[in-house]
Amino acid sequence: MFDFQDSRVNEKKRKDCTVFDPILFSSNSEICDIYFLLDNIIPNKVLNDLKNFMKSSFPYINYKVLTCFPFKLSEKDFKKNIIDLYLYEKIDLHSYIPDWSKVITVGRAIHSISGSDLNIEGFYDTILWKTSFFAPEIKSQIFPIPHIYSWLGKDTFENFFTLKQIKIASDYKLQKIRLPQPKLTLVENPNEHLEQWKSYNGVTAWDLETKTLDPWDPEGKVICLTCAY
Repeated sequence: MFDFQDSRVNEKKRKDCTVFDPILFSSNSEICDIYFLLDNIIPNKVLNDLKNFMKSSFPYINYKVLTCFPFKLSEKDFKKNIIDLYLYEKIDLHSYIPDWSKVITVGRAIHSISGSDLNIEGFYDTILWKTSFFAPEIKSQIFPIPHIYSWLGKDTFENFFTLKQIKIASDYKLQKIRLPQPKLTLVENPNEHLEQWKSYNGVTAWDLETKTLDPWDPEGKVICLTCAY
């Protein structure tokens, strides 16, 4: 489900960029209940608006605000593959977010953790409110919210959803769990592999990656089959 990679910031390509401290604000230097992971550097006015938002709505929460990058993204950056940008040029999350934390990803910051095209719309579950996922790389629970300019200071559904998400994150009881380490094997001959495992009667999980979502497309092909036993 997730493709985790270490930070691969190309310092030579970024030599002309102004480098920022990714931690923009901390409401308490010792205690942190929630981490806000922004998808870009924001102006000081917007940061102050965020502080006022938290002070008025959640005065009891100690939090830190940090960004995915130690530099401000440019228009040129957004012309690249967005997922690769957030996955490969992000900060080293381990250096800024302790294991077993609660992280609120803002906007595209979700890509820096999922490494996929997972988006905020997939978490708009206003019935059951199962609106978070566990990220094994940083051993933290992730609560995605929309881009900051869609809700901060606005009377919108995004604002309603953000308020609800922060409340859910605040109340969430994060428990340390044992994380199994799967043994990964790349199979070159899938037919032979499936023949060997066809009599296996234990629990099996599998997933397909296809060239197209249209099952009737004559150009459609199975690109990858993943099995877990």
